[in-house]
Parts: sequence; structure tokens; C-alpha cells
Amino acid sequence: MEGQFAELLKMLPSKNEMPGLLDDLTFVATDSGLKIDSLDWREVIQRDFYIEFPISMSVTGEYHELGQLVSGVARLPRIVSLHDFVIKKSDNGGLGMEIMAKTYRFKEGGELPDKTKKGKK
Repeated sequence: MEGQFAELLKMLPSKNEMPGLLDDLTFVATDSGLKIDSLDWREVIQRDFYIEFPISMSVTGEYHELGQLVSGVARLPRIVSLHDFVIKKSDNGGLGMEIMAKTYRFKEGGELPDKTKKGKK
């Protein structure tokens, strides 16, 4: 069980990998053929054993491109979950999707959130 836990921890991004996660999401979205309307970090959420990092995404494109985005996120080497999506018809005849991507980082010791982001419990 400890071995499995160690393997799962490796799938969580480290502090140094957090900025690269936005690059990964940008690449997956554009590689899927989607236009990115916005991609923004949201407020960090402190949990008992981990820290949650939500990223709000807004993209436009075609139905199958939205599916490719979801599939591409699932193939990322780090754990990223997708939540609270809303799909609407866009003005240009395609589809617009707003979705919350979340990644997580294990709290080590008495770790506090970054000073630039406020935490919640």
C-alpha cells in the first residue's frame, strides 16, 4: 500500500510544476482545435491533507473538439480533475464551454499556502 501511495504522490504536481500546468492545459486545448477565451487560477483551497488548485477555463469550438480536450486532460501525466462544466451554443454557431479544472498537492508538514493566494478551509 505504501508503494501505491508513493506512486500516486508522484502524479501530483510539485510547487515547481504548477506554472507548467497552465502551459499543459493551453497546449491540450489548442491542440484539440479550441479557442481559449480565458484560463485563470482561482483561489487556493486548503484541505486537511492536501491543497486544491482550481483553474477556471472558458473555451469555444466544436463538439468533438470539446471531447478531445477532456480526453487530453485525462492523458496528462499529473492528476487534473474536471468539474462543473457548462456547455452553451456560442454566437458563431459553435459551442462554448466553461469548466473548472483542479489539481492537488499533498501538504508536507506544516505547509502554508503561497502568500500570493488566500486559502480557505
